[in-house]
Amino acid sequence: MRLILVLLALAALGWTADDCVQDAEILSQLQKAAGNLLEQPRPSGQEIDDVLEISIGFSANSFNIVPHTSTVEIDGIVTRQWKHPSLYFSHLNPCRNVLSISHWRKQLWTPQLSFANSVAITVHHHSVVIRLKDDGTIIHTERVKQSIPCKTHANEYPFGNTTCTLVWRNDDLTRNNAKVKWIENSGDLQNAHEAGDLLLRGVNLTQTEAYLQNGVVDELKLNYEFTRGHHKILLLFFIPSIIFMFIPWLSLCLGPMAITRSILLIGSLILLMIHYSTNLAGLPQTNGVTAIDIWKLFSFFYVVGIMCELIIVTLMASLGRSRRCKRGKRKGGYSMEPLYEEMNDLRDRKTRRTCGCCRISALILDFAALWISAIVFLLFCFVYYSQSAKLVKWSNDFDIDTLRII
Repeated sequence: MRLILVLLALAALGWTADDCVQDAEILSQLQKAAGNLLEQPRPSGQEIDDVLEISIGFSANSFNIVPHTSTVEIDGIVTRQWKHPSLYFSHLNPCRNVLSISHWRKQLWTPQLSFANSVAITVHHHSVVIRLKDDGTIIHTERVKQSIPCKTHANEYPFGNTTCTLVWRNDDLTRNNAKVKWIENSGDLQNAHEAGDLLLRGVNLTQTEAYLQNGVVDELKLNYEFTRGHHKILLLFFIPSIIFMFIPWLSLCLGPMAITRSILLIGSLILLMIHYSTNLAGLPQTNGVTAIDIWKLFSFFYVVGIMCELIIVTLMASLGRSRRCKRGKRKGGYSMEPLYEEMNDLRDRKTRRTCGCCRISALILDFAALWISAIVFLLFCFVYYSQSAKLVKWSNDFDIDTLRII
């Protein structure tokens, strides 16, 4: 038994004698052989016209929408990959295929990215991680927090898309020196699927050219498409505004209570204004007329239209009054007030009669306004739901000069 243990120990010693090379020794050899690592690496074994390829990737961790500036704050990890032929170590029999060289950060050439459209940017240098693969590929990752502009499509607002674009360029290296491209499957999300009230709909990667003074450079664009949750805007915006418009419509049933109806109409108008000012604060700003603006205008005109109807029927009742007054015939009896005046008449109060024709006409007008306003509201809701994009487009394309008012 002891003999077997001795043989196993000798076999283990023989195995370790021919074992892989440790990381520290490989890094020491590479640092001596590579020379100055601050210089841009040149492709090895390729034609003279070939340029260095740099791959860029980005993984978003979180989004934070800023409505009043129409920007979104993105916190994520930026990845840069490029090959350094002098750091190839696969032939050295390494123990690991990937080594950590984060301590070389100040001694290693790193491609610099220009965040072309960032409003504000914060780079967390303490989060820099640099890894080296056995084929000489360097993987540089760092955490970046930046604010990028967003654009909301007015024709489909608020149910349409809000696009936030991140633009990167390599201003120092033209296409004659380096080629910048996206890493496959870039734009991955790490549990970041919403920005405030906006839900992430998709990610789109594009690569274009930018013409600068020093030459042509590669420009990378990362587009995030957001959409607003339909349930929230329906419950918090449209349903309350419909309730505030239902109150003026219901006031048409009050008939002669002119003062009460006026209070209800003015109160509904004030409630609508407060509701719109408080609930639109969380929506991104847009240029031009939007579907929300059309809804707001209709609600205001709807309430004002019912108010105008009240003025008309009150005027009809006032014009139809006779100059003769009627006293109560018995004590405790109430005299008949003219139609569409407040029914708080006092005993023995002198009043004026309203002619029957005007009274009936006012009743018919109230009845007609009740149903016409309901039909107009339902018809507008149908057109608004089915043709809102066309309404917005017509509103934005409308030229007031065509009216030739002046």
